[in-house]
Amino acid sequence: DGDDAGGDLPGEDAARSDGRQWDESGLGAVLRGLGERIVVELHPHSTPTPVLEFDYLICGDCGKEFMDSYLMQHFDWATCDNCRDAEDKHKLITRTEAKEEYLLKDCDLDKREPVLRFIVKKNPHNSRWGDMKLYLKLQVIKRSLEVWGSEESLQKAKELRRDSREKMKQKKFDKKVKGKGLNLDTAGEKITPVWTIDVEGTEGLAADCSQDAKSSVQVQALT
Repeated sequence: DGDDAGGDLPGEDAARSDGRQWDESGLGAVLRGLGERIVVELHPHSTPTPVLEFDYLICGDCGKEFMDSYLMQHFDWATCDNCRDAEDKHKLITRTEAKEEYLLKDCDLDKREPVLRFIVKKNPHNSRWGDMKLYLKLQVIKRSLEVWGSEESLQKAKELRRDSREKMKQKKFDKKVKGKGLNLDTAGEKITPVWTIDVEGTEGLAADCSQDAKSSVQVQALT
């Protein structure tokens, strides 16, 4: 008969008002219409297969999407490998340079949030020396501005430190000179130091100077 052309399905007597019918095992559903059976649901009680979705990053330089990069992996800096400029813009600097050039303290690097990330490499000058900590220069500059407030404040602080160091050097030099007894008054008498120099082939320097190839000449230091 025409009604049996498609074959009997188990559970067809359990028809639903919306036209769909479930089989006895509950594993599938069919929709009957215009003589065609269309599968609209399969395994309704099974856990659906998860769909893998990737969160793409946006490169801060070119604006393109990327999944991972050297700077992202090591410094959490959103720049793709194609835009990475290791010689200039994305240069790495040592911890010492970060502290000296940008006036950062250990706490600014290690404790201030977020803590700056770094990579460790062997010292290229001597393998027996300690390993170097290398920081991303861009992040160091950013941290320095957070600490000092502005580029102008940083430059002013660097100038003050430079002046202070110059004064300290001069003070040490003066102390060293005084320690040698130069320009000191002893019992009210000023000491005039005398320097002894060697002169080779000097002629006409003084009336009593020897004309030997090498002579010892005493010259009073001007004070």
